[in-house]
Amino acid sequence: MTLFWILCALLVLLAVAFVALPLLRASRIDTGPARAALNAEVYRDHLLELDRELADGVLSTEQHAIARAELDRRALAEAAVPAGLTPAGSAPTVRRGRWLASGTLALVPVLAITGYLALGNPAALNPPDQQFLQMVDALAEKMKANPDDAQGWVMLARAYQITGRMPESIAAFEKASALRPDDANLLAGHADALAMVQGSLSGKPFELIVKALKLDPKNQTALALAATAAMENGQFAESIALWRRLAAVVEPGSADRTAVDQAIEQVRQVALAKGVALADAPPVAAAAGSTQAKGPAAAGASISGEVTLAPELMRQAKPDEAVFIFARAVDGPPLPLAVVRATVKDLPIRFTLDDSTSMAPTAKLSMHKQVVVSARVSRSGQAIPQPGDLVGTVQPVAVGATGVQVRIADVVR
Repeated sequence: MTLFWILCALLVLLAVAFVALPLLRASRIDTGPARAALNAEVYRDHLLELDRELADGVLSTEQHAIARAELDRRALAEAAVPAGLTPAGSAPTVRRGRWLASGTLALVPVLAITGYLALGNPAALNPPDQQFLQMVDALAEKMKANPDDAQGWVMLARAYQITGRMPESIAAFEKASALRPDDANLLAGHADALAMVQGSLSGKPFELIVKALKLDPKNQTALALAATAAMENGQFAESIALWRRLAAVVEPGSADRTAVDQAIEQVRQVALAKGVALADAPPVAAAAGSTQAKGPAAAGASISGEVTLAPELMRQAKPDEAVFIFARAVDGPPLPLAVVRATVKDLPIRFTLDDSTSMAPTAKLSMHKQVVVSARVSRSGQAIPQPGDLVGTVQPVAVGATGVQVRIADVVR
């Protein structure tokens, strides 16, 4: 927005220059000694012209005398006016020119701004993110007056989630869950938000997932979270079984179905890397007649490297403080695509981010070509950055990169 107004100011000044400079130039030409000299030269030229016309017989003696008298009268009238004054004794011409130029200088920006406000779109000057934040704050104020509006709390919780305000999101989910305790979708969303904050689906998030599946065994969000939780616990067979349950309720050939197929293949790859043998089963996508995601592509959708802490910040970090290592989209919401958690005492630490560490089946590392990789020491233990946290960031990082070095060397202000 600042750049927009700077460009507008430059264009206005350019327009004023085109209008005002000729006016000022004209005022300088028409006044003062230059004006007197010009008048004298014009008088001489006219007198010589009259004399030539008399000599050539164009004018008679009487006509010449009348024209000469008129010319003398005009010359005397000009000479009687003080330098820079009009014959009627009005304000100086130079002042009039300057006032006209100054008026133009003031009038052009006034007309430009007024015209833009009337015909343009001033609201477009506000960044969309700022507009959205204002809408979120307005909704929060509305909920204070309507605390029994369960759907309003859900909307507010998801809005907070999008903007990365996870503590507020969880608080809103809790209010909504208290009003609608038997809503499977709401319970699954609540579990997802809790997991994002604590970096794991264990504990209360898992309890909410189990309750959601009891209410609705086909709830897609709950099934995806349950499958992810099973893989977190090393229960690879159970994870694949849950992903297959989800595959049975999503539309064949859709983007969701592709994501499920990729998740299943990823579980197989992780299990294989850990030396866990899984019984062969026909791929879900192949059984449904669609194209299955290729294994090598899914296996390459990872980023690995090392996180270190700058020596000058070591005294500011306590050994048991949480360290979040995560990847997020370069141009997208702040929610992480993949995240792992460690502690300060583990540093320096080797890490691997892949789809097995994603928080949602529809937001995975494998869906992006480049990401931002960050590591943050959380002084409060929360996933949301707080002043005083220690952070390091590398960007952009190609998905599939290895040996990424993330150095925590900055303090969140």
